[in-house]
Amino acid sequence: MRAIATSQKSVEQVKRPATILVLLLLIAGILVFLAIHWRFSWKGWWLEDIPIFKSAVGEWLAGRSPYSSQVAPLYYIYPPVFIFVAGGFVRLLGPHVALVVYLIAHFAATLALPLVLAKYILRQPWLTPLMALLLFFVGPLYMGEEALFCCNVATLIYCTVFIAAVPGVLRNRWGWFYLAVIAVTLTKFTLLPLLLLPVFAGKKQWVKSIATAVIVGALYVVQKAEWPSLYAGYLWAVRQCIVIPVHYGFGVFGVLAHYVAKFTGRVGLVPYAVLGLLGLGLLVSLFLLRRRMDKVEYPVNDDVWIGMIICAIFLMNPRLMQYEADIPVFCTVPLLVYAFRVRRPLLCWAAVYLPALALPLVMANGRMWGAYGTFLMIGAYAMAYRRMWRESAEAGAEPVSEPMVQNSKKLAALGESPA
Repeated sequence: MRAIATSQKSVEQVKRPATILVLLLLIAGILVFLAIHWRFSWKGWWLEDIPIFKSAVGEWLAGRSPYSSQVAPLYYIYPPVFIFVAGGFVRLLGPHVALVVYLIAHFAATLALPLVLAKYILRQPWLTPLMALLLFFVGPLYMGEEALFCCNVATLIYCTVFIAAVPGVLRNRWGWFYLAVIAVTLTKFTLLPLLLLPVFAGKKQWVKSIATAVIVGALYVVQKAEWPSLYAGYLWAVRQCIVIPVHYGFGVFGVLAHYVAKFTGRVGLVPYAVLGLLGLGLLVSLFLLRRRMDKVEYPVNDDVWIGMIICAIFLMNPRLMQYEADIPVFCTVPLLVYAFRVRRPLLCWAAVYLPALALPLVMANGRMWGAYGTFLMIGAYAMAYRRMWRESAEAGAEPVSEPMVQNSKKLAALGESPA
């Protein structure tokens, strides 16, 4: 079977944007961001998540439960093992030095994340480092700045995971990735869908991914058994911060849960059912396309294919926040460039960025304009999937391989018929 032309070859004609133009757009976009947020209280927005971390660690070092900490409307909602790591880190370096080290690591990770995604994960020829910074920091609703300034640990986590995924993407070596997932899911259990990346972007990774998920589940059981009071406090804090106020973010589940609770008084089963059906649909669609890719020798570490996997993973997240949605939204522009055969990627960037500037003005409900990125992910995934499915179908319709064609021509020249 002839190998299908990869999407990498399909985008060879995409023009790399001029560096000076990208730089000017990046500067202009940041100025627009500063103008939009000029009237906001910087004290309440800058380092938003730091006070609750400081309070929780302080309570724990004083011998009290970290889950009694509250900096309205935030609670400390991380599993027990995380407080031992964070508390040990603060005790070792001291609170001031530990905070400085964390902030340096956080800012470095936020700047490195789009560069890692561009160079090692998506690998589009036109996606230069400067273009990657533009897509990340001057994107819909400025999610990159939200991740940078709120200082949530999620950005550091995702940067670590994607760096660990590089050997897997390039050489199908996923050991470091599995270790990273085990470590980070002890901080955020909702990161488990990341295990779908080696399943669909690697080869023969089903068993290892399932085993990793089992290990993570077992570690949560161990935490509950070893520190029952802390674990009970963790569940209580999750209920106070997420369940009761229905604060599930801006993903599919979060938007549905918000509106169902608003009109019925409770979340009910509908959001869970929709998320379950969505997850099942995404898994089936990925599985079917992967089977077709294998038949036509389409590389499973293809750049656009991995972007689609990333979007699917984040769409399954039951609590998708802006500081997490920045990653799949970043991937939507390369997917749209591929899906619509766009030669000038800046046009796709403008098409997703400019409408988002008007959303807060026309939508009074922040839940809906916050969901813009989620709808963008769904659309980009569907369009890229459509083109990749068609390409694989066209390749599969050609059963005669190139060597057989050449051999047939040689036999015809000799006056013989091919067997």
